[in-house]
Amino acid sequence: MISFRLNLLAAIGSLILLLIIIELIRRKYLRERYALIWIGTGTFFLLMSLRVEILYRNIGMDGILFALERLVFLGVLSLVLIALILSVITSRLPKK
Repeated sequence: MISFRLNLLAAIGSLILLLIIIELIRRKYLRERYALIWIGTGTFFLLMSLRVEILYRNIGMDGILFALERLVFLGVLSLVLIALILSVITSRLPKK
């Protein structure tokens, strides 16, 4: 099992990420439209850090044997999806 300290660190990290996103929105450095992607990601990882048993469901069924491996995989997958979404958004920007 993932230790309590690691859960606490992950939860604190997720909360810090969410607070930074909210502050960036408040200061108008980040549009709400783009912040939804990051808020969703931060909320997802906060949920995963608070409800670790979700990571332990079906261990081995998907080829991932450890909860930490699953968490890293989900983190990389979410960053790839964010990069894809932002690429689509920038592709739609008008050309000069």
